[in-house]
Amino acid sequence: MNKFVIFNFSLLWIFLNLCIGFIVFLILINNNYSEEKIIDPNSKFIVVATGGSNRILEGINIFNKYKNMKMLITGVGEGITKSDIAKAISANKKQINFLNCCIDLGNSALNTKGNANEAYLWLTKNNSKNSFLVTANYHMPRLINEFKKVDPKLALNIIPVKPKLDPVKDIFIPSNFIIIFREYLKFLITKFHI
Repeated sequence: MNKFVIFNFSLLWIFLNLCIGFIVFLILINNNYSEEKIIDPNSKFIVVATGGSNRILEGINIFNKYKNMKMLITGVGEGITKSDIAKAISANKKQINFLNCCIDLGNSALNTKGNANEAYLWLTKNNSKNSFLVTANYHMPRLINEFKKVDPKLALNIIPVKPKLDPVKDIFIPSNFIIIFREYLKFLITKFHI
C-alpha cells in the first residue's frame, strides 16, 4: 500500500469512529440525561451552571420543592448582579426574595472545568459532599466528567434541563447539529484528556 491509500484509510477510520461516537453520545444524553436522577433528596445545595435562564428557573423550582436550601450559580460573568438575573428570568417577588437570601453568584469560572472547580470550592466551604446539579441535558455528560475529576465522591442529584429549543430533539436542524457536535467534541477532549 502506498502512503496515499494508508492516509485515506486512516481518515476514513477516524471519520467512522467520530460518527459512531456521536451516535453513542446522543444515546447517552437521551438515556441518561433526559430525566432527573435523585440519589440524595436530603441535599441542601443546588449548583446551576450558567448558560440559560431555564437552568436558573429549574434551580429555583428545586428550592421551592425541597425548601431551606442554598444555590450557587457558577460561571456568572463579571459585573452581573442578582437584579440582572431577576430581570433575565422575569422573577416574581418570591423568586426575588430567594435570589436575595439564598443564592451565591460565582464569577471565577470561564468554562466547564471552572464551573466544577468553583462549585467544589463552594460546596467545601459549606461542608457538603452532595448537591443538586442543574445544566442543559446535552451539557450534563461533560459537567459530570469535570466534577468526577475534582472529587469522585461527590453525590450529585442530576437535574438535566431541556432548552426551549432542544437541540437534541431537533438534531437535524443545522444549527442544532453544530451545537451538539461541538459539545460532543468538547466531551471527548474532557473524557480522554486530548
